[in-house]
Amino acid sequence: MRPAPSAPRSCWPPPLRAAEPVRAADPDPVPGVLRDAGFTASMGVDPHGDPMIEARARGTNFTVLVFKCSLNSDCGTGQFITRYALQQPWTRPP
Repeated sequence: MRPAPSAPRSCWPPPLRAAEPVRAADPDPVPGVLRDAGFTASMGVDPHGDPMIEARARGTNFTVLVFKCSLNSDCGTGQFITRYALQQPWTRPP
């Protein structure tokens, strides 16, 4: 009997785990969680004064934006954003 094939290895790191849940209402711990996982990350502010995190993982820059903030804190939701430069324009399949 042959052993079962092993699962393919992912090119991505395992999911990040924070000691406490990370919430949009308090994004301050997010850069530390990312740095603990070996990523680069820094806290900044967007043009509206709301918190945002700029980070880099395995050659890809990404941003974590938070929205629905009350006076630039106590935010309600977060969004991860990354951008890629395409060598050819993307076209929708028929």
